[in-house]
Formats: sequence, structure tokens, C-alpha cells
Amino acid sequence: MTPELESALLPIGWLEVKRRLPLLVPHFHERLTPTGDRLTANATLAKAERVSHVERCQAILNAVDSLARLPRNWREAINVAACPHEERDDGIPDRVQTAIDALEDLAPGLLALHDLVNFESSATGSNGGRPTNGAAYAVALAVADIHVLGLGKPIGYGGDGEKTKRPTPYGIAVKATFDALGIGAGTKGPCQAARKKMREGRQERLLAIRNFSVLPSLLGL
Repeated sequence: MTPELESALLPIGWLEVKRRLPLLVPHFHERLTPTGDRLTANATLAKAERVSHVERCQAILNAVDSLARLPRNWREAINVAACPHEERDDGIPDRVQTAIDALEDLAPGLLALHDLVNFESSATGSNGGRPTNGAAYAVALAVADIHVLGLGKPIGYGGDGEKTKRPTPYGIAVKATFDALGIGAGTKGPCQAARKKMREGRQERLLAIRNFSVLPSLLGL
């Protein structure tokens, strides 16, 4: 991320996103890279990525379940085989349980990534179509996501939290981001499309992620 791009995002809470949700930072970097696939708003690619991530989550969930269901004698045999002779003086550690705990610790990160992939797969609309100048629309949506995650405020509101028709921090950030990325497009259409996405439930979902209050269950993937 260039200094110019980082500067464009600072007024809408980019530092707060990095502090609260560091897992999402590399994904926003990719979404805001001029040569990145995300800027082409490729619906097929986004859908394939989501399916792949769901499969990974399910594989980890299956591994946890399989380890937890191991017969006691098998579990003991695995623990013994996994423990070097020189480390057995104080007893055999339960390496199987350690593996289960480690996989379960991955859940918050996997869930956050699942939400992000879902957002990206919806960026081109439910019909899978691609808007005019897909890069501008994809970038405007990424900036909107950062605004809500960073400031905890709707994108159609001014810096004082009141609804306004004057230039908003979001609109200003989109224009500055377009300039930083060399996107020669107007901001009105892309910003309106992003606001529509927010009204359709995206904003509530982002606020829930920001507040760590609502995440989809791995069991529901």
C-alpha cells in the first residue's frame, strides 16, 4: 500500500481496522491493488474462492471431530508415538488434545475470513454481472467496508455523525483513493452502488464483525 493510498484511508479509520481486525488487512491490501484480481470484480473467481474456503473450514472441523472421537487406546498410542523417549520422564503429554485445542483456536480467524470472502463474492451483485468500470465499483465498496469497520458509522453520514448532503468522509476518501490508484472514473455511481449494498444488510454485518458480536458458525458453513 502506497503512502498516498494509506493517507486517503486514514480519515475513515484505517488505523482502527489494522488495530482491531489485523486479519483483514492483507485482504484489503489486495482489494485495493491496481493489478489485483479483486479490482476486476470477477464474480466467478470470488465464488470459487468462497467455495474453496468453505471446504477448508469443513476439513478443519472434520479433523477436530475425528480427533475427538479417537478410541482411548488409539489416542494413547498416538500420544506415546508423538513423545520422544527423552521427554517421557514426567509422563506422556496429551498431544491429541493439544492438536484439538490448536485447531479450535483457529475458529475466529477462519470465521472472519469467511465473512470477508462472502463480502467479496457479493461485490458484483446477485446476478453475477459486472458494473461499468468494475475497478471503480470494487474500490468504492472496499473503501465503504473500511469506513464502517474503522469508524463504526454509516457511509452516508458526515464526520459529526449527522446525515448530510455535503461531501462526506466516505465520498472524500473514495475520491482520494481513486486518485491514489490512478482510477479515472467519477465517484457518484460507485458510491451509490456501495450505499445500496450497505442498505441491503452489509452495514449491519460489518458492524457486527467490528464489535465481535456476530459471526457465522462453522457448523453452518
